[in-house]
Amino acid sequence: MGNCVGRQRRERPTAPGHPRKRAGRNEPLKKERLKWKSDYPMTDGQLRSKRDEFWDTAPAFEGRKEIWDALKAAAYAAEANDHELAQAILDGASITLPHGTLCECYDELGNRYQLPIYCLSPPVNLLLEHTEEESLEPPEPTPSVRREFPLKKLRGTTHQKLPMEMLVLEDEKHHRPESPSLQKVKGQERVRKTSLDLRREIIDVGGIQNLIQLRKKRKQKKREALAASQEPPPEPEEITGPVDEETFLKAAVEGKMKVIEKFLADGGSPDTCDQFRRTALHRASLEGHMEILEKLLESGATVDFQDRLDCTAMHWACRGGHLEVVRLLQSRGADTNVRDKLLSTPLHVAVRTGQVEIVEHFLSLGLDINAKDREGDSALHDAVRLNRYKIIKLLLLHGADMMSKNLAGKTPTDLVQLWQADTRHALENPEPGSEQNGLEGSTESGRETPQPVAAE
Repeated sequence: MGNCVGRQRRERPTAPGHPRKRAGRNEPLKKERLKWKSDYPMTDGQLRSKRDEFWDTAPAFEGRKEIWDALKAAAYAAEANDHELAQAILDGASITLPHGTLCECYDELGNRYQLPIYCLSPPVNLLLEHTEEESLEPPEPTPSVRREFPLKKLRGTTHQKLPMEMLVLEDEKHHRPESPSLQKVKGQERVRKTSLDLRREIIDVGGIQNLIQLRKKRKQKKREALAASQEPPPEPEEITGPVDEETFLKAAVEGKMKVIEKFLADGGSPDTCDQFRRTALHRASLEGHMEILEKLLESGATVDFQDRLDCTAMHWACRGGHLEVVRLLQSRGADTNVRDKLLSTPLHVAVRTGQVEIVEHFLSLGLDINAKDREGDSALHDAVRLNRYKIIKLLLLHGADMMSKNLAGKTPTDLVQLWQADTRHALENPEPGSEQNGLEGSTESGRETPQPVAAE
């Protein structure tokens, strides 16, 4: 029910008067609301519950938390039909939409984000929560009569102001309370007014360009503050008292070896995990703490322990770009062909995050270079889509299938954009014997990375 409809790659012809694609693979947010039908009719409360559950666990997916927050705000703005505000949020966060929908989008680092369709629009078979009384036609309103006797009585006995709650209660004694349907309509109107006010504030700041400049300044300040930050305080020589699970998992990220040793010495399980089933092995693999990883593995940590997304420590090591961690896990029996819930292998993850050394290491192991994920994309599909030019050359030199089609019927060559001239040249004119490692371009200009060319 409510399956994610990301990667809808049906290309639509550009009609006269419609905006052209921006930046080669970025389209403006479409105003058409997606229509879908759930497997069984759901109520509005059930839909809100599913959305809350997704947004609460969204940071567990690949990507950054601030991008997920921007996508959440853009989704709510788009559902409120405020597409200008949604587009301003996307532009301010440097989010690109290859197909003009929030089902599949990318940030400026190339990370992919997929939103389920139930977060973008309600189903066509949504059940409205109402009672039998609400279904009946409301009676004709009676002429309003001023009822001042409660106020006069209170004014005669005390000089204090009447609380608002008492006014509401006195009014509900003589009038029927508002129906939930009317309250829902008023709530939607408040949301619409709030979004309009926010859009006006953004325009008053000076336009979208100024908003982008402010965002860049904030990021620059964060970098300067991070560079000027002092070294973390050293670990105490001896740790007294027990170490709880939260402190243990946090120590795996911060590289505090003595906290890890204390927790394990007290009988703690090395497979202790958080609400997303992420263990200390996952966290240390992402950060590249070799000593902690060796200690956890010696203490019996499960090397292929899967989190809620079925990702193992091997997936997290590829995201972090730590080749030495990949080799350590492999020496301890980690499966290099394990798949997560998206059926992505560690090779897929390394290609999407641009880890050239890890990709080269996997190819030297003889892994299945044409393995496909849930959408039928191979590693070459992902490399072409994200313009990983060096990785494309590596995959071609190791025999990647250029004619392999995904579920949308697209080959890697079909995914090449107009501005990716060097990538198209490499796919259409492969030269296996021209390089040994595939890290140098084969074009006449000798460029390593593709440069944009003027669009027609």
